[in-house]
Amino acid sequence: MNSLIAKLETDAVARVRAGKILSSLMGIVSVSAVLVVAYLSWAI
Repeated sequence: MNSLIAKLETDAVARVRAGKILSSLMGIVSVSAVLVVAYLSWAI
């Protein structure tokens, strides 16, 4: 029983880590998209 709980906990931690990595990647992508749009509008 304890091993099952431990496995669930590690799964939850892994999911949280993956979510944080994903959200930070999305943040980086959105920031660079905004920068590209701003640069293009300035260049034009």
